[in-house]
Amino acid sequence: MKRKYIGLLSIVITSLLGLLCPNNLVADQGDIVNCSIPFNISNSDSYLSLDPFLLNDPAGRVHLFWGEKLPGTSGQIPDTIMYAVWDGETWSEPNDIFLSPQEYVNRRIQSQRAVLDDNGIIHLMWTGPDDTLYYSSANADKANVASAWRDPIQLADDHEGSQYGFDLVYEPPQTVHVVFSRGKDQRNFIRSIAYVRSDDGGYSWSAPIDLRMIPDTKRGASNVRVLRNESNIYATWTEWDETGNGQAIYFIRSLDSGNSWDYPVLLDRTNEGDYERDWTNPMILGEDQLIVMWEGGYRAYAQAQYSDDNGATWSDPIDTFPWLIADNGFASMLWDNSGQLHAFLVRRIREGSGDVCVFPGCNFDGEEGTNTLWHSIWEGDQQWREPQPVGNFGATIGSGTYQSIGINFSPVAFVNGNQFVTAWFGFNEGEIYVMHCDLEGVSSVTPQPWPTQIPSPITEIQPTASPVSDSTSIMQESKQNVSLDSALPPSSDISYNPGYPIWAGFLSSLLIIVIVIIIKQLRNN
Repeated sequence: MKRKYIGLLSIVITSLLGLLCPNNLVADQGDIVNCSIPFNISNSDSYLSLDPFLLNDPAGRVHLFWGEKLPGTSGQIPDTIMYAVWDGETWSEPNDIFLSPQEYVNRRIQSQRAVLDDNGIIHLMWTGPDDTLYYSSANADKANVASAWRDPIQLADDHEGSQYGFDLVYEPPQTVHVVFSRGKDQRNFIRSIAYVRSDDGGYSWSAPIDLRMIPDTKRGASNVRVLRNESNIYATWTEWDETGNGQAIYFIRSLDSGNSWDYPVLLDRTNEGDYERDWTNPMILGEDQLIVMWEGGYRAYAQAQYSDDNGATWSDPIDTFPWLIADNGFASMLWDNSGQLHAFLVRRIREGSGDVCVFPGCNFDGEEGTNTLWHSIWEGDQQWREPQPVGNFGATIGSGTYQSIGINFSPVAFVNGNQFVTAWFGFNEGEIYVMHCDLEGVSSVTPQPWPTQIPSPITEIQPTASPVSDSTSIMQESKQNVSLDSALPPSSDISYNPGYPIWAGFLSSLLIIVIVIIIKQLRNN
């Protein structure tokens, strides 16, 4: 009889351990799987690298921009824009494409943002030194070469609230919309949210108009995001005060491609004792359906607000991922090739929620979890799938581990329909890390190469004497394009399924109960 129960005990233990093993779990459609080991692409030694930005490309590539401090230059902040491109298999060798102007003592470069138009042109903007805002562009297939980029132009010299204080969006055939934070009156420190546009692919730009004035001298705007849906342009931003924390979230829309704008809508503001309102990001859910996701509340919680009337009215904030917490950048939202909306956000497990720390490599000491990139999928209405970590908490990198990198500010991109690429700023090392994964059950799409671009001779376009429609021509023709540089060897892949569900805790308890029952039966016999 004892042999019978011993055999039964072995079967039960083996079966339940098989269920608990993450490698044996079947991933759901849209899960992030087969992630590579994180790779230090900046490798800038003791020089700081930060503010990564990813731009996907229908030609099967992902463009990566970041700010870096070059060796041999003074100061401690990034003064150079670096670039690398992922071709689906390897990363190119990083190359510096812009240096901050020599005439500035503070040669800061940060907050790179870019869009890709239908002609294969990358439109790039960044925050420069002394409240400046710069723009340039280049053919996507030549972006690795500095001389392929047009001479940078200054769009603003009163760009205030420079923490991600601008964003841009493309509208076919040649329009680029820009919303940015502005210090309109330097003498009185009156700040605003402003709008400019180019209707000719970046050659000429409108004069800025103010969408919202901020008369309080102790307040300003930052963390600007812009979204387009046909002729609808949406923008959100944070309004901060002298504490440095965001105090309010605003939304504004144009229903006629930026020609006119509605009044700004206050989505939410801090209450007494609250931490902040910050890191706002909008996304389209469906016809007249929008979501704005941001961070804040009593503490750094992930909040979501929904609109079913194209942004006219909004729901109250919803604590969307109630066991996650952190103030580590925007929540990114992307639609995949199968019609699923994904959310990615850098968070740690909240204090008091250690029971969910059942993922492989999860580290939770009862007070603070480990920062990592979390992934969820929208399930309709106001519901999101339980978040799962992207990649392995404990993947080895040199003498350290993935969890020691201090992951922050992680942009994401989909490419070829079923590949996922992410980058982040490693806070502890001051480096940029990259990682690529697969989307489970999502079909691939065939890359669509851009038409061959014929290089044009180096010429200059003089500013227009009488600008049309209140525009100012502030652009020069780009220099002749040059071929793409060589590529780095690929990072080694590891097969890992991050979809280790919370019910693993339940199975662990069930395993213990079954073992206790069988042991009692053995003793009784």
